[in-house]
Amino acid sequence: MSNDKNLIIVATLNDVSAEYLRKDSANPEKLSKGYRIIDNITKSFINDIVRDSNLEIKIETMNEPWVEELIANEYVIFPNDEINKKIIKTRNSRDKEPFSIEPRFIKRYDIISNSLVPISYKNTPLYGFKPRNLEQMLLVDLLLDNDIHIKAVSAEAGTGKSFLQLLVALYKTIERRRNIIKKMQKY
Repeated sequence: MSNDKNLIIVATLNDVSAEYLRKDSANPEKLSKGYRIIDNITKSFINDIVRDSNLEIKIETMNEPWVEELIANEYVIFPNDEINKKIIKTRNSRDKEPFSIEPRFIKRYDIISNSLVPISYKNTPLYGFKPRNLEQMLLVDLLLDNDIHIKAVSAEAGTGKSFLQLLVALYKTIERRRNIIKKMQKY
């Protein structure tokens, strides 16, 4: 479902079922944002996460009520006071400054391994671009992840969805070519 006429035409040409999104078809308030911010976490838990950014946390080891509500590939943010201020600031302004949170405070729920896994995006600019808010940062990470094959993104017009998709697609294409060239140079 989409309101994008071009997307529907391309889908139809490729024998993929597509239809226009009706205003009464989904309640945006009930849709998942794709992430959740966990506020009431013990300092020792946050210290464990901060100490090792590559830490994979098994769900069975967690005794938190929100764990039962996790959705596949949902991001979980464990903020400290500084991160909370950044998130609030970027939501309430049209600031053009890049947004960054240390990746060690963000995990993604991997349903296959049943654990919270580290994100792969490490605040490195893609051709000079850095995300402007939390949602863009999470979208870049999602798009860079080759293990997630189907990705659905819903947001207001002008939030950067198409731009980021094209940017990451270009980045992946060029990186793949670089890797092929490196392999060829070895022989």
